Amino acid sequence: MMVYLPLLFVFALTANADNVIKVPLQSQMQFPNLKALGLNFISDISQLRAPKGPLRTDSVKVVATVQAGASQVFSDVLVDTGSAILWVGGEKPYVPGFFSKDLKTNFSVGYGAGGVSGHAFTDKVTIGGATVSSQIIGAANFTSGFTLIKPIDGILGLGPTGSNGGEVTGFNSTPTFVDSLLAEKKIDKGVFGIFITPLGTDGSSQAGGEITFGGVDESRIQGKFAICPTYVHI
Repeated sequence: MMVYLPLLFVFALTANADNVIKVPLQSQMQFPNLKALGLNFISDISQLRAPKGPLRTDSVKVVATVQAGASQVFSDVLVDTGSAILWVGGEKPYVPGFFSKDLKTNFSVGYGAGGVSGHAFTDKVTIGGATVSSQIIGAANFTSGFTLIKPIDGILGLGPTGSNGGEVTGFNSTPTFVDSLLAEKKIDKGVFGIFITPLGTDGSSQAGGEITFGGVDESRIQGKFAICPTYVHI
């Protein structure tokens, strides 16, 4: 089944009262998928459209801006619900800052056709209006398989709790960014929603998307949505 934009995804880990933090996202053209779609050159952006609909999601990547390290800003961090670790350093090296603590261990994550590895730290991490004072973060020193989706500063993994087992050496699993927000009482629910904006009619990048940590922006929803259970594959 092909899925089209705009989209709202809702993920729930636990529940209590609402305290929601909104974080801006940007949709960008993901050129590598054009060849897979049989398009070697775009002369007409409508080729990427569903009939009478917006651009297909397989032509779009969604990125957030992450602040960490020595007052560094990583503006092209890919949002991924299929992994559960936050790492940076894909375009420029992560530099430890005042809040960084060296965990003296490494991390490694595989992503289908590629992967990343490097050193692990805890650090103060800010994504939009959401700040975690002590988040385990990977500082990449090796990446592979990301050439076609560059620029990519890192990946914000928003997968289920416990789904990153063994990816940081010496840890059974590590808290996701959502887990940490919940633990630090920045949000009251282990829930997040993602709203993805379509690209412009000419394929240009567009702001206006958002993650809502701790709840759901119901103004983005038409009709009803279903709550489905999640599971961790072991």
